[in-house]
Amino acid sequence: MRIAITVLGALALTACSSGSVDDTSGIGGGQFGEESGAHCAIDTETDLGNDETSPLGFTPQEMIDLIEVDETATLVWNGLDDTEYTLTVVTSGVATYTELVIESTGTGTGAQPAIEPALGCDPYVAIDATVTLSTVDGLLNETWTGEIRQGSFSGASFTGDLDSLVGTLDLWAFVDDPTRYDDLRGWVDIAFDDLGSHGNIRGQASGEDGDIAFATSVDVGSWPIDDSY
Repeated sequence: MRIAITVLGALALTACSSGSVDDTSGIGGGQFGEESGAHCAIDTETDLGNDETSPLGFTPQEMIDLIEVDETATLVWNGLDDTEYTLTVVTSGVATYTELVIESTGTGTGAQPAIEPALGCDPYVAIDATVTLSTVDGLLNETWTGEIRQGSFSGASFTGDLDSLVGTLDLWAFVDDPTRYDDLRGWVDIAFDDLGSHGNIRGQASGEDGDIAFATSVDVGSWPIDDSY
């Protein structure tokens, strides 16, 4: 079984933690509506047997077969030489079916019903996993533990942060004019489906100029397997 790794639109500028209650790691989006404080929160969680069909139409075993991989291919860095990467995923524990609800933690402006469709707190199946990504050039040698999630038939997803690197990757080397920025966060977006595989490594550099805060997206690398993306 092959994997696919895609960048999800909701993750384009902000890295999301795979274990956050208020974040769905690409399955339905994360924090939206700052003025009203609306966000997705867990409503119910139900354990699933591996061969039990979830309300989303697939079994945990089908999801495990999709995401539990040991794959080697080419990673393309932005501005550096290509390298070979190895991605390994090992699942553990019991899968759960999770339903979400929209919560408002602020005073609100009466806009919450209008943003509800955009927030998209869709249900998902989650299973714990250990995800390892390494490259031959030594820039990445990272291991994460957390949930991989799959919603409906959209494929599964995982995001690993690059806050504490084991490899030698210097994210600042990918930032245009790094002297303009104060902080830099990086992450790897991973998604799984049956079409092939694709990966994206990116970051967000931010800074302040007086009372004005600004940020920019940083393209670090990717690993396309075919031309279907």
